[in-house]
Amino acid sequence: MARHALVVLPLIALPLHRSYDPLHMTPRAPDAEEISVVLVGSFNPGIFHPEWFLRQDILLPQEAEEATVKLISPEVTEVLFLDMRLDVLPERFILETTDASRAEKLQDVVVNVLTRLPHTPVMAAGINNAIHFNLNDESYWHKIGHTLAPKDPIWNSVLEKPGMANLAIKGVRGGDFPGEINVTVAPSKQPRFPHGLFISANSHYVVPRNESGTARSECVPEFLRSEWKPALAQARKVAYRIFSEIKKTP
Repeated sequence: MARHALVVLPLIALPLHRSYDPLHMTPRAPDAEEISVVLVGSFNPGIFHPEWFLRQDILLPQEAEEATVKLISPEVTEVLFLDMRLDVLPERFILETTDASRAEKLQDVVVNVLTRLPHTPVMAAGINNAIHFNLNDESYWHKIGHTLAPKDPIWNSVLEKPGMANLAIKGVRGGDFPGEINVTVAPSKQPRFPHGLFISANSHYVVPRNESGTARSECVPEFLRSEWKPALAQARKVAYRIFSEIKKTP
């Protein structure tokens, strides 16, 4: 796997596997993880002060007191609390964490914000999960890249030392909240994982509109509740299938 080319293929449904070390077949968890919710709509960044979260019973007094305000203005807000980072622009609301143990709390915060602001227009929402695995094996790292993005018969004939940089896969999600599932597989950019594997999954939801053309923002909290667990499982499903099908050379 190197850092050069973009490949887009249709998504194939993958059954859920446990995570395995491909040589010793022992369970393994991601070595790093990122979780976020992104809302696209119309927001007032200036209101999202820790005191507002306290008044709305979203944060406890100590949690609000320990929050760090980086910036609050009508144009942009950046606040840190509970190992999460909140960034709000007039058209975008993002809450993210690198602590997987905070996942349910992150969901709870976003749902409560939307519940307290029922008239805030939200046109789209995304649940995002990114995981990193430290493969610690250059040959296996390249083997995964060569298997997912074969260099023959095309790339070796048109490029010198071609390598997979970003494999983007798109699929569809049915059910009560239909939308897209976007998966990316790439070399990890974390410096501590020089031969790391990065897999991200985005569960994207375009909010339906009513007869007058207004987005039905009240659907978003239920989308977050209903699709939360499947969305956070998607990146692992891809990783576990990769490890199951592409074996490390003994």
